Amino acid sequence: MRYRRHSANITGSAGARRQMYEYEMLAYTILEIRYPDLDSLLQPLRASAMTAEALRAHREGDAQRRRALIHGLWRLGAWQPALTLSAVLRFSGAYAANVSGGSTFTRPNWIKRLARTLLK
Repeated sequence: MRYRRHSANITGSAGARRQMYEYEMLAYTILEIRYPDLDSLLQPLRASAMTAEALRAHREGDAQRRRALIHGLWRLGAWQPALTLSAVLRFSGAYAANVSGGSTFTRPNWIKRLARTLLK
């Protein structure tokens, strides 16, 4: 059976895509409150979501939001992804901003691996 995407699907809506980061972080917060023992699993996911959102903010030219998200990574304790992302955006910003193709739903594997590896 093939999966067919409807033209009115939420993933096709640019407005919905802008709000997906907030929904994702809200879900992580609810999970953390209900299941505190999952914190070690949620931290890399949160860092990955924040990294992807910082890349999106960079791509859209929103430097203030990008800096706030990178600062959030530092506060989360994800100093290695924050440092790496800062360096990548400073030295190869145009390439790094285009790796996810504008979709928050297709997070690049290198971001996932970076968050998982560095937050262990």
